[in-house]
Amino acid sequence: MKILFVLLEESFTDWQVAVLIAVFLIAIFCIYKIFFSKDKKEDSTPSDLALYLADETGWDDGENKTSEQKQEEVKETIPEPDEYVVDENDANLFHNKRYSDFSLRMVFAISTVNKKDVMILTSSLPLQFNKSTFNIEKKELLATIPQIVNVTKSEDHGIALQKSPASKWDDIKDAILRFFFIHMHHVYAWKFEKQIVLISTVPNPDMLNFEMRLETKYHLELGRKLCAIKGMGGSSSLHDGLPICMDHDKHYDFGLGKATAYTWKELLPKIKKVFEDYFPAGVEFKSAPSQYSDEDFQRIHRSRHHDDFFMESLR
Repeated sequence: MKILFVLLEESFTDWQVAVLIAVFLIAIFCIYKIFFSKDKKEDSTPSDLALYLADETGWDDGENKTSEQKQEEVKETIPEPDEYVVDENDANLFHNKRYSDFSLRMVFAISTVNKKDVMILTSSLPLQFNKSTFNIEKKELLATIPQIVNVTKSEDHGIALQKSPASKWDDIKDAILRFFFIHMHHVYAWKFEKQIVLISTVPNPDMLNFEMRLETKYHLELGRKLCAIKGMGGSSSLHDGLPICMDHDKHYDFGLGKATAYTWKELLPKIKKVFEDYFPAGVEFKSAPSQYSDEDFQRIHRSRHHDDFFMESLR
């Protein structure tokens, strides 16, 4: 090393020597970091910061995945509700990929002048169309598949579809099947899947908002049972005994009100029992942020603990 410095002093100026020494030291440092970090990376575990970012923001570098994220990836492999396969032995029989109990069969009428445009769609389970839901589904089907000109409810396990003479069944078969598999999913799948119910406050202290992952119009019986609890109802009940907005199309939440003389603390355990009896696969309650500002709540003199006390009552 001493000889090296002598040679450098004889051949280079002072500033050139300084630059060369700096470059040499940087090179040594880089080599050290490369080998050291390589060994450390193999033995390291996700940092607290990485886990925090993954939990709080969804950020992930492709390696530091929490167990919850891995479980979510498994869930993503579950078939969509409208996915189906054709039966091996019957080209007109179709089975749902997610639930094998859901099957649909297409029965085509004899090719005559009056019947060739009519097809009977039968189901493995009752379609459960009442007067209200049938009219809603019929309107939606006609809007979704314009080639269908009429829909007639024939029986609990069947429905008659009439297409335009200018269209072909093969062109709209897939859309029809997916539409009715979605319907069967709405009617039956909730019995096999654990449900999540989000509860949030509203400016009226005698009301709470309940949000589900299911369209509420398919669960009117749940609403009637909730309104039947003594102390429930009040301004939240319609003339047919349903919570506000529960029978509306494309709704996933509803408002539930109580009589002023009752408290949520005494009513929420009863509400929880109704939900648990209705959903056989289980139900989880979570507190959701209110859709209203703090100013709204201050205006109606909301108590400081009003956000959280109802969740304690559900435990």
